[in-house]
Amino acid sequence: MRKKDTEVSARLRLASERSEAEIAAKRQRQDAERAADALSYAARNFAANVLRVIAGAGKQHTLIGEAIALLKAYDKLQPYSGSAAYPCSPIAPIAEGLTDLDWRKNNPAFPGYRSEESLRRWHEDGTEDIRLAEEAAVRAALRLVAPRLVRQRAEAVSTFVVRWFVPGRHRGRGGARRHLPHLGRAARDGG
Repeated sequence: MRKKDTEVSARLRLASERSEAEIAAKRQRQDAERAADALSYAARNFAANVLRVIAGAGKQHTLIGEAIALLKAYDKLQPYSGSAAYPCSPIAPIAEGLTDLDWRKNNPAFPGYRSEESLRRWHEDGTEDIRLAEEAAVRAALRLVAPRLVRQRAEAVSTFVVRWFVPGRHRGRGGARRHLPHLGRAARDGG
């Protein structure tokens, strides 16, 4: 065998090994991404059912199974965490899954809904303002529910509630008396 043939053979073997390593790395990244998506979904699924149970409409009998599914999804992502395949903490997909409340995101019924054209149109017609107000209401409600679950008093009334339900804000529409009839005068008036 000539020297040139040996060099070509060595380069081909190195290229073959490198491509196998690259293929393995790509496969690991894909596996890690799937595991992160599964963890995010499991966190959302569990949290949604917990919130439904709190509201009186959840499936109490599935809570333990959902908690186990959440832990199993965490275990599947854990080996990839901090590696080149998944440099983030395994907590990241849980946090993202629980804080991104945009129901249209990744919803097949709304492909490309965040396009520049859609965003421009929603800002012009007020749809985006409504979406932001809905999100503020949801987050305000969650901030009020959380302390109640652990038997604590909510320290401050939500800014959203103050803006929308304080007497006089909705003159001619009943203000707080209309929207919060179950509260006494002192509570409505902030006293």
